[in-house]
Amino acid sequence: MCLQIYAPVCTQLEKPIQPCRDLCLSAKNGCESLMIKFGFRWPEQLDCNHFPAEGICVGENKTSSTPPPNRSHSSPGSLECPLTMSASMRSHFSLPLASGTLEDCSLPCAADNQVPVFFDKRHRRYLRFWTGGWAVACCVCALFTITTFLVDLARFAYPVRPILYMALCYLMISIVYMIGVVGEDSFACGPYGGTPQLLVAQGGEGTACSGLAVAHYYFTVSSSAWWVVLCLAWFLAANRKWGAESIAGLAPYFHAACWGIPALLSVLVLVTNSIDGDVFTGICSVGNLQPKALLYYLFLPLSGCIVLGLFLLACGICSMMRIRTYIKLQHADVDKNIRKLEKLMFRVSGFAVMYVLPTAASAAVLCYQALQMPIWLDSEYFNGVIWSSYI
Repeated sequence: MCLQIYAPVCTQLEKPIQPCRDLCLSAKNGCESLMIKFGFRWPEQLDCNHFPAEGICVGENKTSSTPPPNRSHSSPGSLECPLTMSASMRSHFSLPLASGTLEDCSLPCAADNQVPVFFDKRHRRYLRFWTGGWAVACCVCALFTITTFLVDLARFAYPVRPILYMALCYLMISIVYMIGVVGEDSFACGPYGGTPQLLVAQGGEGTACSGLAVAHYYFTVSSSAWWVVLCLAWFLAANRKWGAESIAGLAPYFHAACWGIPALLSVLVLVTNSIDGDVFTGICSVGNLQPKALLYYLFLPLSGCIVLGLFLLACGICSMMRIRTYIKLQHADVDKNIRKLEKLMFRVSGFAVMYVLPTAASAAVLCYQALQMPIWLDSEYFNGVIWSSYI
């Protein structure tokens, strides 16, 4: 822009060709904050109001012709995807706004500090470190649990055996997140448009993206299924008085359900192109930009498993409390057995609380994201945040 102002191109026109106003605004958006940081102000001779908003000028003039869309005058068919967010050759790319859908469009991956979409570079880096830290902690805890079980596997029979498989699932989930942190944007983003601008992957673009998404989804649903099996085994042992051997006889059915159903759902996720990238964690997963997929494929299975497991667990605990009351009334001299029973009830309840609270919180966040994502995107679009980043 400065070159065009102070050393304009020689033409046959009477006056030199000035930069377009939108070119000046774009330069100002990118530089003014940095200048202020070092104690400088935007020069008066570069006041963008001095440059033409229409007519002959240097730079694509979007100041008057393509302003940020007006919400009150918009219809679903009139929504236009910014050029640098366009993925015209990818028919399954779309952004769901509250006021309509942007077809063949995806969010930019760049954490541009000029006008960042959702979060700037500093916040995104913080989220990456936060995710990586918890992933490492989860990995360590899962490895410790698995090692404890494998040291003396016979000791941990049903009804506690499903905890081993839950730990295995969370080990794999933590590895997926660690891969995403190390890989930065290489999995969640790609050059899917007609410009060098990196866009958020959708529809499982790329083998690596699809692999991470399927692994994350498969083991997430599988861990919830094993939670239900754990509560069912506890219910059978406490309420129906089944022994460990009897419950173990159902193990093939448990494995078929807990590994098979998530596999079928994973295939369904791939077929329906419900996978997209997450620029905040670096992985691909289900429903980041697709609210319906997030609700149907993640929130409903997780919340359903939580509720069903809690119901079975509550029935089992009630049975144990009745047994405890009976022992106290009929056998006053067996305090040792009562203490064992109370200790078992405390351990089971403690594990249930430690599992249910974070899982329920995660499910609530998923539901909130699914309900609010179209509103967030709508706000970014109509407030001009997306547009002003790229004019």
